[in-house]
Amino acid sequence: MTRRTLPTRQLPVAVLAVLLLSACGGGDGPAPSAPEITHPVFYGGPGAPVASVGKDGDYFVDDQTGALYGPKAAGAWPTVPVSLVGPAGADGAAGPEGPAGATGATGATGATGATGAAGATGATGPAGAAGTAGPAGATGATGPASVDYSWSLASGNLSPPGTYSVLAGSSISVSTTRFAQILPHDCGTGTLRVATLGVPDVGQTHTFKLLRAPGPSPVVADLTDPAAFSCTISSAARTCITSGLVNFSAGDAIELQWTNTATVADQAVNGAIGITFSCS
Repeated sequence: MTRRTLPTRQLPVAVLAVLLLSACGGGDGPAPSAPEITHPVFYGGPGAPVASVGKDGDYFVDDQTGALYGPKAAGAWPTVPVSLVGPAGADGAAGPEGPAGATGATGATGATGATGAAGATGATGPAGAAGTAGPAGATGATGPASVDYSWSLASGNLSPPGTYSVLAGSSISVSTTRFAQILPHDCGTGTLRVATLGVPDVGQTHTFKLLRAPGPSPVVADLTDPAAFSCTISSAARTCITSGLVNFSAGDAIELQWTNTATVADQAVNGAIGITFSCS
């Protein structure tokens, strides 16, 4: 607890005048004799004073709130102090903005955040302009050579039912002579096609078979019927196509054999019959 006397406590003039008048009993009465004059003592400290502090006539200031207690009377301090704090003054004008501070040091790089969820697929963009044409590619290797043979039976052919050897490129068909063609090079696959421009009568058939004799010196006796190279046309099927592996060699001989149940001229609707064989 701090003890303060009147000469060492800085209080407002009006407060001191009131205190002195109260201590002296007022300003109108006769002055007391010298031994009766006592000066009040001012105390200060945090919070309200306790009864043991000071004597009657003394004062106490709460340093934390600015509340004044006193004068002490009959050994007790007043329970209701007098505030020495005036009302809050108006806010002062804002001061000028201070200069910008120096740029602080760059902070450490933070940890990588978690990958966010995939966004929705965006709309398809407009088609780009057509690019320039690329350079021409290199010429490819030459493919295997192809052999093509063709036969024809004229619409007026009167060969009776039987089996005949047909001459390539001719409408002649005979039963006593064998016609054959020599392959100029090897070929692995072949296709036999037959079609009539007419319409065979019901029950009429024309069957064509491809025979082969191996070279390089083929003979008629060796002409045999390769599997899958046989075509038949009729009133129900006016065309026929068959294909398969042949594995023919250069120098082999091939023959087209025709078996008929009626003459070409006896078709319900007259028309020539064409036959082709392609080998590559």
